[in-house]
Amino acid sequence: MRILQLTTDLRYSGAEHMILELVRELRDRGHECAVAGLFEGGRKKGKLRAELQQEGFTVFCAGIEKKWMLWKALPLHRFIRDWAPDVLHTHLFHANTFGALLRMSGPRRPLIWTHHNVERRRLPLRRAVARMLAHVPDAHVCVSRAVVHHWWTLGGKGTDTRVIYNGIEISPFLAVEPRPGLTFGAVGMLIKQKGFDVLIKAFAEVAHQHCDATLKIAGEGPEREGLALLARQLDVGDRVELLGFVDDVPGFLSDLNIFVMPSRWEGFGLTLLEALAAGLPCIASRVDSLPEVGGDVVRWTRPEDVEGLGRAMLDVSEADYEENAIAARKKRAEIFSPHRMADQYVALYRSLL
Repeated sequence: MRILQLTTDLRYSGAEHMILELVRELRDRGHECAVAGLFEGGRKKGKLRAELQQEGFTVFCAGIEKKWMLWKALPLHRFIRDWAPDVLHTHLFHANTFGALLRMSGPRRPLIWTHHNVERRRLPLRRAVARMLAHVPDAHVCVSRAVVHHWWTLGGKGTDTRVIYNGIEISPFLAVEPRPGLTFGAVGMLIKQKGFDVLIKAFAEVAHQHCDATLKIAGEGPEREGLALLARQLDVGDRVELLGFVDDVPGFLSDLNIFVMPSRWEGFGLTLLEALAAGLPCIASRVDSLPEVGGDVVRWTRPEDVEGLGRAMLDVSEADYEENAIAARKKRAEIFSPHRMADQYVALYRSLL
């Protein structure tokens, strides 16, 4: 099969990480894959494109400057026509919309939308477009049950919808050796959704009790200055490190003792999965998809609960670093295999062909 993965942009975030894992697995099974994006995206422009090209995949970017300028994607239309995929697999709202427009105006190749997000922002136009185009794709895939419920609230109830969980290759994380200590860490875009303001407030309570506690946050985003200011206001500015984008996530996790994910909402939670694969004690908000990923090997807190998060951070003990506890977390991560993810997608592609 020739399968084109179309995504909104070619930055490197959760959905794009999944696309990279998927095309690797598909190629291993003998399928021909290409990846296209509507625009480069983000401060780390084109990182996904560079990695894919380095591995020999065909990659195309339409170079659209603004996400809503879909009419400027004529070069992408030509690329898809010339590459002639058997299946068009799109990811995220803007790429899904463009894929639906192609489907209505071009060849009737199978079209699959994958939904990655639970969205709490008010986006009435986006919701209206999603409802209007919901019945154009042949199938909808959601990366968690939480995303299914969210998609149904957008107007997707009654469409052919199934869950295919994301999967990651855990081998890069196996070298991490969890050890006791008070170096807390988190990974993610510096945006409201990730709840890093809640984390810094909770950390301040911990830090005032333990002079050796530190917090490292890997990621970039518009809230960087506000988070740095909050840390200074709480007198922990010298103990909170905002490291920016980190290429080597396993290396970053190896510097931590405890991983924290205080999200306000999540569609899947790849960074939690990576921390589990590294065997680290994990604390996370019991929200949306995160319990589907973490099961019973994560300490759960309520979103926005600064006091509860601080208690959970202090409750991590020597028992969390025992061999059986570390093994249980790694075993949980193994459930979300890229091999299983690819098998399910291949079965879906074949059923539609």
